[in-house]
Amino acid sequence: MKIVKETNNDFLKNLNMKLQECIESIPLNTANAMRYSLSAGGKRVRPLLVRASCLDCGMKDNSFWEPAIAVELFHTASLIHDDLPPIDDSSTRRGKPSCHVKYGQDLAILAGDGLILKSFEVLSKSQLESDSLIRLFKVFSNAVYKVLLGEAMDVEALPHMNAKQIAQVYKYKTGALFSFCLSVGPIMISNMKLFEKTIKLGETIGIWFQLLDDLKDATLTEKETGKTVGRDSLLNRPTLLKILGLERAQLLADNLYRAVIKALKRERMINSANIIEELGKVGV
Repeated sequence: MKIVKETNNDFLKNLNMKLQECIESIPLNTANAMRYSLSAGGKRVRPLLVRASCLDCGMKDNSFWEPAIAVELFHTASLIHDDLPPIDDSSTRRGKPSCHVKYGQDLAILAGDGLILKSFEVLSKSQLESDSLIRLFKVFSNAVYKVLLGEAMDVEALPHMNAKQIAQVYKYKTGALFSFCLSVGPIMISNMKLFEKTIKLGETIGIWFQLLDDLKDATLTEKETGKTVGRDSLLNRPTLLKILGLERAQLLADNLYRAVIKALKRERMINSANIIEELGKVGV
């Protein structure tokens, strides 16, 4: 059994290489579009959380790699689809032209679909006992579907949605993948009590993370965020920021952040808490 000794920076370097290796070297622009979107960068928070969750649960081998890669493949796919003109119509992503701007809408749709399918293929290669692998697949599949539902709720949102309804959108659209990431470690050691807690914590992280995104969208420039800003306002989509106002939204974000850090440390998920703390330092 190979022991994990790499730092977060080592992990990210290896992750970026593995992500590129996932896409076959075939003479198709769709494959180029997938590689382009995967190479655009980003904080890679989700795969970092997968690894942290496994370390927090005492996993000493490299069994975190498949779920870490799978979640980033899917997340990248969701960004490609989000940026399309019929959805958010965002021309930039991670400081670069969006996939559809670079390769066209047709290839962007195919690239997003390809990354989603590839995420399941990668996850299927996880070296786990059958029961754990089945549970991992179920949780990932459920998370992926919730992201779709959250996106649909966002696209079809009515201007008069209340705060509770908007928070549910955030739990699905953003929180579902965080729930998966935090739950990977508990799944691997079959700790169902901790598993249930991480699912709930992931939802809370999703609300906090989306609030931060709303605040950045309202207060920062495209150059500072690396993506098109002001789309929610232009499309008249309801957000917690719009309901609460800047000051109350920032206060809620701060309270959620502290609650998440406290809960993770209470469960002795120190590596996971460190990832969220680093993310919180960026702020708006």
